[in-house]
Amino acid sequence: MKIVSAAMFSMLVVSLTALSSSSQVAGKTQIIVDDPRPIASVAEKLEALYGWVISYEDPEWVVPSETQDVTDEVRRDHATMPRVLIPRASAFAFRLPAVKPGVGERVSLLQELISASEMAGNPGQFRVFESDGVLHIAPREKEVSGPYSLQAALLETEISIAEKDWNTLSVLEAFCKELTKNSGREVELGIIPINTFVHHHGLYKATAMNARDFLSSLLSRVGDGYSWQLFCDPSDRSYALNIHRSLATALPTEDKSRLP
Repeated sequence: MKIVSAAMFSMLVVSLTALSSSSQVAGKTQIIVDDPRPIASVAEKLEALYGWVISYEDPEWVVPSETQDVTDEVRRDHATMPRVLIPRASAFAFRLPAVKPGVGERVSLLQELISASEMAGNPGQFRVFESDGVLHIAPREKEVSGPYSLQAALLETEISIAEKDWNTLSVLEAFCKELTKNSGREVELGIIPINTFVHHHGLYKATAMNARDFLSSLLSRVGDGYSWQLFCDPSDRSYALNIHRSLATALPTEDKSRLP
């Protein structure tokens, strides 16, 4: 029985840390990042600053040294089980250019961010690429010890969804169910703009389609500026799919609560 869901876990992480500060250094803005998911945190800041759309996907946290136990800090009921784990990360500084990067410089800036995080000793191996104007930060395929000898990004999984008229919430639920079945990892919706997704309809279909490509295409049909962060819960290796709209394009009254 699952006691701490991935969606609950994602909210715990948000409330736990997300600390950062900025200062001017030699004409550049220096950001001090202190967050369990530093790359995801900076990606959100870049979306707000530049109006970019940047997706982020966690690797699967399978190596004990990649995580830390924060049960005592976040369990208000003082229970000791289940344990609450988050990615282990160290603070680091990252400098933004004085001038907004051009379209051809966006991938390079994100690669610099990943390098800065790796130099700080933070876990996770990532790659950056751009597709149809959306920037993607995804785990690199890597070898790990034990039963997980070769680890690929979850969204590289192929999915199939029957063609029909779906509202966006329903097709996302079907997407998570199909991804769970085909990947062997539990995937559920986390924090999403519920009102928009309930009322938006479209004819959707996927046949042996890359999950990332389907998700990107789906959100682009809902509207401009939608992106996602796919978080892996180290406690049980389940995933929560959180969807947001870039602050540069978000509607002022967007409801991001989850249906009960």
